Amino acid sequence: MSNRDVIKSYTAEGAILPCRFVKPGANDYGMAQAAAVADKIIGVSMPLITVGAGDTVDIMHDGIADLQIGATLRMLLNLGDLRPLLRGSSGERIARNLFAEYPGEIPAGAFPAGWVPEI
Repeated sequence: MSNRDVIKSYTAEGAILPCRFVKPGANDYGMAQAAAVADKIIGVSMPLITVGAGDTVDIMHDGIADLQIGATLRMLLNLGDLRPLLRGSSGERIARNLFAEYPGEIPAGAFPAGWVPEI
């Protein structure tokens, strides 16, 4: 598991959505949401909060992969057909640690027979 002590606060230089790559802004201690392929990505905005220009934004400089993968796995944990495949895995622990509550539930049986391997 990564070190989540590497979270720092900056000033947003425009709207920054949750869980988005960010780049250095034009001003000292400024951050902007990355949008171009050539942008120098230096972190990820924290989940659950959208900020506007001038607001304080918390940026995770370490554990970026956990945040990106965790969001996807947390969504997959809401699929009853897939939940048994992830149960007890490190991926499940990362996902539930970062995104404890996640709305929506699709019960088992939503996928046709044979689409999901049996465990």
